[in-house]
Amino acid sequence: MRTIAAIVALLLLPISWRKPRYGMVVLIGLQVLFLGGSLELDAEKFVYGAFFGILMLAWVPAFWHTKPAWIRHPISKWLLAILGLMLISRVVGAMHGISTVDWFRDLSSMLNYSWILLGIYAFGTTVEIRKYALFLLMSIATLTVPITLQWMYYRSTFDSEKAVLDNMTLGPGINLFGTFLAAAFLLDAKDTSSKRKFLLLTSGFVVAAFLTGTRGVLASIAAGCLAYFLLLRHEGKVSLRRGLSMVSVPVLLALLVTFVLTASRAIDMGALMGRYTEAVTSEMLEDDTVQDRIMEALDGWNAFSQNPILGEGLGYRTESVYHIGGVEFQPQMLFMHNFYVYLLAKLGITGFVVFVGFLASITRCAAGEYFRRPEGFEKYFFGSMVALMVALVVQSITASQFNDRLATGLLGIMVGMMIAMGAAVGQSTTLVALRSRTS
Repeated sequence: MRTIAAIVALLLLPISWRKPRYGMVVLIGLQVLFLGGSLELDAEKFVYGAFFGILMLAWVPAFWHTKPAWIRHPISKWLLAILGLMLISRVVGAMHGISTVDWFRDLSSMLNYSWILLGIYAFGTTVEIRKYALFLLMSIATLTVPITLQWMYYRSTFDSEKAVLDNMTLGPGINLFGTFLAAAFLLDAKDTSSKRKFLLLTSGFVVAAFLTGTRGVLASIAAGCLAYFLLLRHEGKVSLRRGLSMVSVPVLLALLVTFVLTASRAIDMGALMGRYTEAVTSEMLEDDTVQDRIMEALDGWNAFSQNPILGEGLGYRTESVYHIGGVEFQPQMLFMHNFYVYLLAKLGITGFVVFVGFLASITRCAAGEYFRRPEGFEKYFFGSMVALMVALVVQSITASQFNDRLATGLLGIMVGMMIAMGAAVGQSTTLVALRSRTS
């Protein structure tokens, strides 16, 4: 399958080269197939690295030519500060004995943020944003299916002889992107048929999140929905009663799908519901995954305490001991489940402040554009970005999203779309002003 994917990607290389908006989606698909959970530098990683390197080099002129437009944007300024801090982190890490290879491994997933700066070129005034967003939504929906089945396999709720995807780094956080992007289409839908279609699609992502047995994702979706409700409520567009009725649809659909799958013996209902019932009992504190994440956070905090200003540097490995099925092991992972502890441990308080500033700038920009825009898809896209950012912030407490390769890729594309839409409005305003002066 990987060989076929590589051939298809090679055939799509000319299009990806000329049209980065499609090239970025191709790279996301390739990283799903070629980048597994192992830290080993196998041949598959070099295949992805070759495609990534070729396309990034091909897009350098686009970065440069659009620099006057994106460099003034607040989000871009925060992003450049982050990239600069990561370079400084190489020096800090070297002082603590961290190798360049480990530094790059830790950094590589966040290179996708550079796509934000490509937004103005990739999504220029000639690009139909709504049409591309629909293409992106369908791509997310396609990826969600194998990722959901993979997590059902991990949770032992789905019977399969082998793993669906050989990539343990693919988390169910993709459902956050799908849920809120679909919500933008739902709120923009004008006819009953479109509303039903996008309501079903939005609900489908919620159902997929439920089937993975990942409690944090469902809590994050709820937090994002609350944020979206507050936006709509502020404009008097929705009542509490209507908001609750809209939320009830995916909940009822999740229960219906679960009942059907259980009746057909496609899933193990006991194992799935055990994940959720455990969350409201004292057994939650005895869960190995909960205890391991607490110890991981304490190890990260200790690392921060020793180097509070700039941290240990990217590439720092935790020394936490994990438990699976009563077996202890010490993988020395670069990853930390709590992203905020990750920032403190590896980049110190400096990195924490800069990265929080970056996330806040995205949320603030999206909220501002939402209230400024007239009715239409772009308005609801910005509203969905606010809800998505809230959901990602919540999810990153227990399962980091802001240094997750799939999440950073999708976020890089969607924030790039935001900047491009803002630039298009600015260009239109300038053109109107010039016309009024010459008339």
